[in-house]
Amino acid sequence: MRSHSIKSLILALLFSATTANLGASNTIFQHLSEEGYSEMTLELNFDELFEQLKSENEHKARLIMSSEVEEATELQVKIKPRGVFRRYTCDIPPLRFNFSKKELEALGLDAEYDKLKLVAPCFDDPESEQQLLKEYWAYNLYSEITAASFQVHLVKITYVNTGEETFQKEQWAFFIESKDELAHRLGGTVVEQFGTTPIELEQNSYQQTMMFNYMIGNEDWDLVANRNIALVQLEKSTSLILIPYDFDYSVFVSPFYLKGSKPIGQQDIDERVLIGQFEDFETLSTTAETFLRAEDPILASFEDFAPLNQQHKHTMSKYLRDFFSLLDNEKKLARQLL
Repeated sequence: MRSHSIKSLILALLFSATTANLGASNTIFQHLSEEGYSEMTLELNFDELFEQLKSENEHKARLIMSSEVEEATELQVKIKPRGVFRRYTCDIPPLRFNFSKKELEALGLDAEYDKLKLVAPCFDDPESEQQLLKEYWAYNLYSEITAASFQVHLVKITYVNTGEETFQKEQWAFFIESKDELAHRLGGTVVEQFGTTPIELEQNSYQQTMMFNYMIGNEDWDLVANRNIALVQLEKSTSLILIPYDFDYSVFVSPFYLKGSKPIGQQDIDERVLIGQFEDFETLSTTAETFLRAEDPILASFEDFAPLNQQHKHTMSKYLRDFFSLLDNEKKLARQLL
């Protein structure tokens, strides 16, 4: 299984070249990453935000960003809650940041990409923070497979409530690249549609999405319903690139609400279920080889990440090693995934 055909290697390299940084630009997301803005303070009237969770109203806030190499930068932003389940359940809901176009232009940044999503721990406790960090690493793991993946930027953020019920809390959180910026980076445009079928997709991206979600034990995605996927159409291409996101329901992350979400008849919470279908063994084998080539960097990637505790690192590593062991066994692989 470790041997790889010339044809398969060429196909993988062609897809990788197609999805390289074709349309990179100087955006606020890239600025945060490249300048190393790792600490932030968000001053916001959270009382008002919590009272208006059902509303799509934006709330004025001040964001102070710090870096080891850059002086602190203050930006005026507008904030609104997002999400469905987590909006009403979490201590701090997921947030959308709307940056001032004028301030972005003053920094020499592309004002077109002025909105970013922040993913935060659901609850103000150490275990929720660990789950947040594991979801952050899920995004990083997929970037080891393909450039057609969402980039993420981790920050330590302090929330300061400027309302009457004053509080201040510090948490890990991460920003996620917007769909439009991802599409621009890949040299294409976002397509929003329901009822997508596998035949409409660029096949490497479809197969890699299936395999990655299988690897991390994530069943919370759907082509037809357009759930937790992005579709990008490249210029001069009729096929759509499929990109997965939102991995909090995966076994890899294992949030407290995962257990009640598993389908009836699934015996084990850790049991992997393939969503989608590989056309034949050659297709399955080619995809497996792509993942096997990334095995070492994937397994090594989070080992030196100090904020993750050792027990979680051990569990994550064990779950991933079980997956790679399957890929290295042709008969078992065919039996389970075809």
